Amino acid sequence: MEVLEIKHNGQVLPLRYTGPNCIKEIKKTGNKFFEIGMLDAISKLPYRRGIAMDIGANTGNHTVFFSRFCNFDEVWSYEPSKDTFEVLKANVADHCKRTVRLFNCAVGDKKGKVNFSDNKENPSENKVLPGRGKTTVLPITTVVTVRLMKIDVEGYEAKVLKGARGVIDRDKPELFVECHGDPEELLKLLPDGYRIVKRYNNAPTYHFTANG
Repeated sequence: MEVLEIKHNGQVLPLRYTGPNCIKEIKKTGNKFFEIGMLDAISKLPYRRGIAMDIGANTGNHTVFFSRFCNFDEVWSYEPSKDTFEVLKANVADHCKRTVRLFNCAVGDKKGKVNFSDNKENPSENKVLPGRGKTTVLPITTVVTVRLMKIDVEGYEAKVLKGARGVIDRDKPELFVECHGDPEELLKLLPDGYRIVKRYNNAPTYHFTANG
């Protein structure tokens, strides 16, 4: 683990990171938030009341940004790795200004048990595998409106979208989904009216919208 002094909007935030690729990229940009181009685009989205979901939150880079520099009412963050989850909790406790709800589980198309890889050299590349571990389906609740989902789950994104279909049907959130395959295949899993806006990041991440 390494603590980096992240600089944004005149603020300096000491954030904990564990992934070597992520750390290298942050240092290359002069200690800006990881994937800052995408995060800046998210911060400029038209305001609609609701929450952001950070699915595959890792150590909380995106969660902290959503909490401090966006207009979401709350942030809900999902991270299945127990070790990484502890780092996420620490970063949230130190730096988040809005309500952040943390969930130590994977998200998929059904409730059950999964195995989760344990990459000590690069925890950000951990993946959901069949077997042990906890996974859940995103609940459809009338208490909150989901405005945005950021999904970075190392190949598990189709199952996340299938499990979240009820929420997506109802709320039409903005979706930012990492996908190393054909994004058109993910588009087929979404309700009619969704389209691809733009690709971001070295690890290809696509913005899908049903708005505007």
